Amino acid sequence: MTFRESIEGLLAQAFKEEFPEAGELRFEVNQPREKAHGDFATNLAMVAAKIIKKNPMEVAERIAGRIEIPSDLVASLEIKKPGFINLFVSTQAYLEKTREIGTCENDETYGFTDVGKGRLVQVEFVSANPTGPLNVVSARAAAVGDSLVRLLQRTGYDARSEFYVNDSGSQVEHLGQSLKARFRQGVGEPAEMPENGYPGEYLIAIARRVMDLARWADRAVEKSALLPHDVQVERKAVADFLAQEASCGSGTGEEVVAYLQAYLDFKAGLEPDLRPVWAPLYVCRLSADGLVFTHIMERLLWLDRYASFLKSAHEVDGGNGKPHIAADRYFLGTADGDARTFDFTRFAVEEIVAGQQASLGRFGKRPEGGLAFDTWFRESTLRDDVGRVLEALMADARFVIEKEGAVWLKGGEEDEADEWVVRRSTGQPTYFLSDITYHVNKRRRGFEKVMDIWGPDHHGHVARMQTAMGVMSEVLPDVEIPEGWLEILIAQQVNLIREGERVVMSKRAGEYVTLDDVVEEVGADVARFFFLMRRCNSHLDFDLDLAKQTSEENPVYYVQYAHARICSVLGFARESGHSEMPPEGADLTLLASEEEMDVIKALCDFDELVKASAASLEPHRLATYLIELAGKYHRFYHIHRVVTDDRGLSEARLYLCYAVRTIIRSALSLLGISAPETM
Repeated sequence: MTFRESIEGLLAQAFKEEFPEAGELRFEVNQPREKAHGDFATNLAMVAAKIIKKNPMEVAERIAGRIEIPSDLVASLEIKKPGFINLFVSTQAYLEKTREIGTCENDETYGFTDVGKGRLVQVEFVSANPTGPLNVVSARAAAVGDSLVRLLQRTGYDARSEFYVNDSGSQVEHLGQSLKARFRQGVGEPAEMPENGYPGEYLIAIARRVMDLARWADRAVEKSALLPHDVQVERKAVADFLAQEASCGSGTGEEVVAYLQAYLDFKAGLEPDLRPVWAPLYVCRLSADGLVFTHIMERLLWLDRYASFLKSAHEVDGGNGKPHIAADRYFLGTADGDARTFDFTRFAVEEIVAGQQASLGRFGKRPEGGLAFDTWFRESTLRDDVGRVLEALMADARFVIEKEGAVWLKGGEEDEADEWVVRRSTGQPTYFLSDITYHVNKRRRGFEKVMDIWGPDHHGHVARMQTAMGVMSEVLPDVEIPEGWLEILIAQQVNLIREGERVVMSKRAGEYVTLDDVVEEVGADVARFFFLMRRCNSHLDFDLDLAKQTSEENPVYYVQYAHARICSVLGFARESGHSEMPPEGADLTLLASEEEMDVIKALCDFDELVKASAASLEPHRLATYLIELAGKYHRFYHIHRVVTDDRGLSEARLYLCYAVRTIIRSALSLLGISAPETM
């Protein structure tokens, strides 16, 4: 139990004993900014005075009279006008909690509480459209969301992270058309970018991968004479190849068998005259299966190996087949004889999602790496559910309006009516309807609470989504969505600052600064900390010059250096004959200086801070706390020598160092930031 909770309970009991007729009250217990006003202060007397119709000062005196002073928890209290009760925590209580921190077995779990009782909750964040690299706003959402999941797990919730992939609709169609245009340009054809397309240079790199696949298909067609055109003959050839691989100890495994079986099945399904040019058609098929470049090439390289086996070990009748036609003609659908084309849309989405996953995986220096979402949920999996949700809305009819062929959800003002459309006049569902369906799906998956982190351009959509959740609870008999079930946070704009000027362009990405740009320039730890230094819904100026400094002016360096300094002190102490563990018999009463008590009090605030940060969904509090704790420790270190000729005092101060190290590690782990032992 935290100090605040203990004092809250003490005050509630005293009030109940003194005024039993008043019942229970809701009151506040806070930490005053001024040290002179105590460690904690409460407005209990002023809240109670309004109900029991008495003077607040009289109520405060009577409540105070019921509290044992001094006690193990409270050393003294005072009453201040107009009725505040200020309480001072006993030194004994502070030292006992410091001893508890120092003996914590796992530095990165201190502060755990079971407030959540294992409730299943979800934090959905980033969820950037799969149309390009992650930008800095997405990076900020990633840092905030990951830290929130960690906080919720630390406070006893079964918290899951989710990334929603919007892989349906016009935006991804435009993406596919843009990639196709880049591919045409790459093979020497004139091609304009489509209207509402994506001109970013990142698509040029993806187009090159498509060209690599086309070149592979060209080479495979040229070698097609090596391959049997009789399917039964080729099945025998594949079996021989696998047997040789097994005899050589290559260990092809079930995956390779599956790759080659899929190839055989595909080829068996082709018309005989198309089998000699199977390669571009097969690659087109793989692109439609949602495979990224590396996974497609993994399959194709095994086919190369199989072809080499045939060349060296078998004489096969390949036949003449069709004359060679460039693979890009098949990819673009301009070759005669087959309507299958390369799925530019699916391939672009999968490549960009893979790139986003890789960027998030680099966004961390801790042992567990960067972000790894529990679930990557695809919008495309909701197609049937979207129709059923629309049917339910239309059948109920209480919450929708039909006009000019379109369907609106009731609730929007006249000037924002278009934002509430769930079905267009064309009959197509809107993104809004897909989002409604997605959140219904979350509820059906059993989440007791859902938190979404949206970008700054979605601020106006919060109210309509909250309204929609209430509507769905009414129209779907199997879905009950309580009020407050969905909480939406807005990750505000990030302004990158260099030499006092705002950074607008990214040389590498072409249009905007990416997560990778920032991590490459300042490092993952620094980027995370800077993204978390301000409340999520506040604009953030990210000073790149400050972020790269290795001085006390850089808050990340300042905090991590405090941890490294402690590790250095503890290493020196071990060399001087002190234990490698916190000294069990250390007399902590020797820690009596103002600097030592400032550090101790800060340490004892941590468990309360973890609860409050999780409850308010504000991980930035941890960053602020770490800066303050590091400052208190650095001041203590500069004024007081830790390892001295006085062994008793040395052991007490070493114990304090162990406790500070525990809290810094615990707090940094909640932010997803490493705790280096040397700097």
